[in-house]
Amino acid sequence: MVDKALYVESHGLKGNAYFDIRNPIENSADNGYGAGDWDVYRASVFAKEAGFDTTLDEKPTEFGTAPSLLRCENAALYAGWYSLQHYNDAFSWAPGAIGIHLDSASATNPHTPDNWSGAAMLKGITVTSGALTEPFLEGLPHPDQIFLYLFQGANVGDAVLRGTRWLKWMLMNFGDPLYTPFPGGIGPFKSASFHGSWFGIAPNEMVGGGTTAGTFVLSETEGKQITVSAKSSNPELVTLPGDATMAVTGKPVRFPILVKAVKEPTTVIISVKAGGETLLNTLSLFPPLADLTLSQPSMKSDGTVTGTVTLSVPAQKQDVTVKLSSTVAQVNLPSELKIAPGALKATFPISAKGVKAETTATISATLEGISKTVQLKITP
Repeated sequence: MVDKALYVESHGLKGNAYFDIRNPIENSADNGYGAGDWDVYRASVFAKEAGFDTTLDEKPTEFGTAPSLLRCENAALYAGWYSLQHYNDAFSWAPGAIGIHLDSASATNPHTPDNWSGAAMLKGITVTSGALTEPFLEGLPHPDQIFLYLFQGANVGDAVLRGTRWLKWMLMNFGDPLYTPFPGGIGPFKSASFHGSWFGIAPNEMVGGGTTAGTFVLSETEGKQITVSAKSSNPELVTLPGDATMAVTGKPVRFPILVKAVKEPTTVIISVKAGGETLLNTLSLFPPLADLTLSQPSMKSDGTVTGTVTLSVPAQKQDVTVKLSSTVAQVNLPSELKIAPGALKATFPISAKGVKAETTATISATLEGISKTVQLKITP
């Protein structure tokens, strides 16, 4: 592995780049398991910008399994996922190849081929990284960061160090840490003035309606007057400024994003198009009310039941007021419920009088125009 690293430092890393995500990026939120797809996707973008012949597979199958590519020949760069503690023998590795497979057991026994890292090394990879036991997705190496730092001229040890969130956490790295495949950087990344294009949303997770903000920087169009187009995959929920003509200076451009409250967890893709570039990010929306439950599903007309309202996140700096209602007039309950700052839930009493026949009432809790309902059966 060290010999291959030394050879590439003298002759350059040549070959193809292969990236394997599980779902089309437009269908993946950049959080939870979707964050793995986004990490691999961004790594593919960087590899393409660096000049590599780049393949991005968005099918749920892995390389080596139809309908994905059955062979990845002359692979210099790779990132992908996911099969647990398994290596698909789909690669011919170029000298100096660097590959990262997101897998919770990718290096359980690196001296044998019964895991991804061990098999990849036996097949000729020069640098890889693997998990000895469950590291959680966030604890695995982030291939987008690692490849970006390598393209900027970092050595392997530095790139992996900066691309891994938790140190000394279930991982083992394999290869020469001093291996520098791109001394001085490669492609646009080697320019001292290159800052790269990026697009962020902060916050990118919202509970209920309100305003968040998008911020982007474009690298290729600095100093030009261009039309910037911001689009939402769900314009009924998320409103953007639309098209605007502006002079791009290389400094961050910020714009407001207006969000309506949702009934169910929803992911919205936000895109910024300008100067031939399309930048994507995701906005994850959650309903202000998580749940409405009853202590029991039925009651007699002279009894009581306890209702519980649960928020998606604890109340912030002031009381949260939830409106309560019933479809049956004989049901008694408060018209509103206040949830104190720091609290996630609160309870309220429900009683009924004068019900002469079996009746089903719909109990509703409403916050920011979004309601949760539950059925309560009442018997005489």
